[in-house]
Amino acid sequence: TVGRACSAAADLGVWMVNVHASGGRRMMEAAREAVESFHDRPLLIGVTILTSLAPEELAEIGYQGSPEDNVRRLAALARDSGLDGVVCSPREAQPLRQDLGGDFLLVTPGVRPAGSDAGDQRRVMTPQEAMVAGSSYLVIGRPVTKAPDPLAALRRIYEEFLGRPWDDALARTFAEHGRRNPQHKYGRHVYALSDFGLDEGHERGRFASYSARFAIPQEAVG
Repeated sequence: TVGRACSAAADLGVWMVNVHASGGRRMMEAAREAVESFHDRPLLIGVTILTSLAPEELAEIGYQGSPEDNVRRLAALARDSGLDGVVCSPREAQPLRQDLGGDFLLVTPGVRPAGSDAGDQRRVMTPQEAMVAGSSYLVIGRPVTKAPDPLAALRRIYEEFLGRPWDDALARTFAEHGRRNPQHKYGRHVYALSDFGLDEGHERGRFASYSARFAIPQEAVG
């Protein structure tokens, strides 16, 4: 199933695909085999431990050891299974660089500019700290997408936190990328909880405290 999904993503021209490293060696090797024949195959990345999980939450779902211990174990397994890199928090980037070398890709969510709301993220760093630690790709979501002016927020990250120059050419590049890749570019997957035998009111009640804590808006169906 994972192999077919990765192959379908490669057919669409997706440049990076992630799978869960906790799925094990056989699953990751199947994913790698599925994309190997593509001329411009996507980068294949293994998700280690979610950046929204704190140590006590990790123990609650049955993992032993610290988040870093588990990330390092899963990252080594991903490398040995033929993946190009892993998703990890920026706090694990430096030890993974030491373990796995400079060519292994480290994709790091949990990146927040200083002063930004961490939201549901638990193991975070600023953009500059993440780059110094060894991150290959920074995933910066809500500080940009939820900003009143996303392009201005991105410019601030570039100039203030990464020390990179920002010019008109770069602004045009990002604006064009946004134009070519609008939300729902490949369509929307619309479903209702009742499709799965669940009661919407009951489930919203169960997650009400979580939704309130992280200001998650209620989405309309359809």
